[in-house]
Amino acid sequence: MDPLQQPSVSPASPQLPVGCLPGPTWRSSRAPNSLVFTSSITKKAQQCRYFLRRLRKAHLPPLILTTFYRGTIESILSSCITAWFGNCTILDRKTLQRIVRTAEKIIGVSLPSITDIYSTR
Repeated sequence: MDPLQQPSVSPASPQLPVGCLPGPTWRSSRAPNSLVFTSSITKKAQQCRYFLRRLRKAHLPPLILTTFYRGTIESILSSCITAWFGNCTILDRKTLQRIVRTAEKIIGVSLPSITDIYSTR
């Protein structure tokens, strides 16, 4: 038989039944565990806050600091906010709001709260 006409089956690829396909699975119909998700968002936003402090130490004007905040920290905080913010606990919301307040103090201008960011998205 011609090798070009034989169907090629790779021995390295396992043949899984359709119901056993690998991929993300959720244990419930809700979004991922909000505690884990908000803690990872909080950690990433706190890491970016370090760079905001470094820019302030370089004596950059508040307009540039605000632009940096909106491009990095607010972008992180608002990523998929409509999916996970409704499931946040009050403690999670206070933690996220603390990040915004600290950025306000670093920049020296008023910034929208986390609730305002959620309502505009």
